[in-house]
Amino acid sequence: MDRGCILAVDDDPIFLRVIVAALESAGYKVVTASDLASAKAILEEGDIDRFACALIDHRLPDGDGTQVLEWLRPHETGVAAIIVTASGERELMQQSMIGGACNFLQKPVTPWEIRAAVAIALSSTRQRRRAVETQREAQSAARMRERLIEMFVRGDVRVEYRFLPRNELGGDSLNHHHLPDGSDVYMVSDVSGHDLQAAYTSALCQGWMAGLVRSGGAIEAALEGLNARLLALEGEAGSFAVTVLKIDPASKCMTAWNCGGLPPVFVDWWGGVRSMGERSSSPLGWFETMKSTRATTGIPPGPVWMWTDGLESLADSIGASALSVAYALLAAPASELPAWLNWSNDDILTARIWPHSRANFTPPNCFHPLISEECSRRTAETIDSMQRRWKNSLGIALPEIPGDTMHDILLVAREALLNALRHGCYGCETAAFQLLYNPGERVLRVRVSDPGPGHDFGWQASPSDDELPGSRRGLMLIYALASRVSSRRQGAELVMDFILSPDLHIIRNQEAA
Repeated sequence: MDRGCILAVDDDPIFLRVIVAALESAGYKVVTASDLASAKAILEEGDIDRFACALIDHRLPDGDGTQVLEWLRPHETGVAAIIVTASGERELMQQSMIGGACNFLQKPVTPWEIRAAVAIALSSTRQRRRAVETQREAQSAARMRERLIEMFVRGDVRVEYRFLPRNELGGDSLNHHHLPDGSDVYMVSDVSGHDLQAAYTSALCQGWMAGLVRSGGAIEAALEGLNARLLALEGEAGSFAVTVLKIDPASKCMTAWNCGGLPPVFVDWWGGVRSMGERSSSPLGWFETMKSTRATTGIPPGPVWMWTDGLESLADSIGASALSVAYALLAAPASELPAWLNWSNDDILTARIWPHSRANFTPPNCFHPLISEECSRRTAETIDSMQRRWKNSLGIALPEIPGDTMHDILLVAREALLNALRHGCYGCETAAFQLLYNPGERVLRVRVSDPGPGHDFGWQASPSDDELPGSRRGLMLIYALASRVSSRRQGAELVMDFILSPDLHIIRNQEAA
């Protein structure tokens, strides 16, 4: 009975005969070598995978036995090695274990001890080779997934995306389907887990949705059917968080369904940052009744942003806005990804979708959202920490922005928000703080609006700065530092533009541009 091939390396011919006799009597085939060079020659000339394990003497005439381990490691053979040492070489034993040996034997050694050590090594080899094969399968599946994402978003549509899996197998995916009625459907999804099961579940869920949607089935019915099938697996398939965006040119509307996913974000025709749907939905596979959110709105003039929760986790880790992180990832060349990505502990997928724009069109100059927050009166108590978050977000989205420009923008933003909170918010009311950037025109825009009736301080007609209350001095500061300022609803909505020069310094007035 052939139980496997064993490589034995030792310069002591008597001990080699002991090894051969002990193992061949147990049904193993043994290949021997007396030095490092001949051992490497044996490994290089034949099929390495034929060896089930290796017994290697630590001290060889032409080198150290652990050098064989160093040679085997990059070849990913999975061959488990046993290092044989002389009495008193305990420190060398420890080094051998660190170098990758699965076990060691100390001379003198009995045939029974040799067979027992080899049996353990064979089990280790099988486990290692299964792990190597699983890793190869995972890498193959990852390449296929990336090709599928590229294939799904390629075609006569304009979609920019960045997919950064944390491991070979991630659950994030992006799909696009063009339907017979002329509408486009985009699906951004995330399956729980990062293993082969997660990859299988992701493929299953995406295939289910693609089949029903492309065959004319209603999106909500497809989601409900998928939820029922995940529940039928009783948790074995994990959960499926998905956001579906349908863009219908006939009605000039778009609809978003969120099932544990994140709401799409866009800039509307009035220049405000808006999101579609609530964040309170649950992933598919959790509840018998699908708890999703649905929102419909008009198609915006610019792009729609979508991403998975890995991007939000990263943004929280580095103290920045998810919108700024998404913008920075799409702006950065694939070969020069930012260092702060090292803080990521999950897959990241973000997409910028230009509704019903052809793949080869030139994107127009438009504003992209960098920050969008709802602030209550209690925000004033934590304005310093909020300002640090704004600074981090700006530094990530526009890393070349000079320090003096950053200072002036943050000062104006702070004053505008504090005025809105103090004079326009009462009780549970909130003020909206938004920061947007137009890269084509190099304009950074701060928008602050509150639900109040507005106010007119008449600060421009005041005779002396010393006679002005603090709120009016804040307005004077805003008008002095921003390139241009406009207001609506008696000042309850304030828009402050900072026109930036090529070196990103502020141009104080539009005429100077």
